[in-house]
Amino acid sequence: MQSSILLINYFFMKKLILLLFLVSTTAFVSCGNDDDSVSIEIDESLIPGDWNLTALTVDNGKTTTVAQGQSTTVDYTTVGKDFTMETSFIDSTDPNTYTSSGGYTAVITQNFVGQETTQEQPITDFLGSGEWRVEGNMLITTTSGVEQAAQITALNSETMSLKIEINESLEISGASVTTTGTLNYTLTRQ
Repeated sequence: MQSSILLINYFFMKKLILLLFLVSTTAFVSCGNDDDSVSIEIDESLIPGDWNLTALTVDNGKTTTVAQGQSTTVDYTTVGKDFTMETSFIDSTDPNTYTSSGGYTAVITQNFVGQETTQEQPITDFLGSGEWRVEGNMLITTTSGVEQAAQITALNSETMSLKIEINESLEISGASVTTTGTLNYTLTRQ
């Protein structure tokens, strides 16, 4: 049973890596409710331009797998490195558009019943595009008709920091897998 849960968690971590990559390239996952966070004034005119991904972390990550009536939780953190991801936000007439390319390496550290493992997963060759807009302190993107959001936590002429509360559930091989955490990433103007 334990090996089945570990295998399911392994497959889920592969899906998590893809999720983190999509998030970092501005194809954002749905945010949780950010009503308890501090709202900052957003000058939308600072967003258009070319940006490089320069930092990415997932903090307080937890993956819970329920299979055959048994529940297992794995804590995880993720740190990005070797960034090549670039995003261009274009101030169009209506709608605004963006394109992204490049990638990074995700360094994922998992802790399961006191055993810590770390793996590196390169995320490469991604190209995405879509539309963007700002609502309050949220950067909203639309990719292939799917609208997603990230909270802008800092924005100036050189840096944009974004936060996403991860809360995703999947069914994998008859098991229910839920992952949560806080994704923070920083883009620096080229």
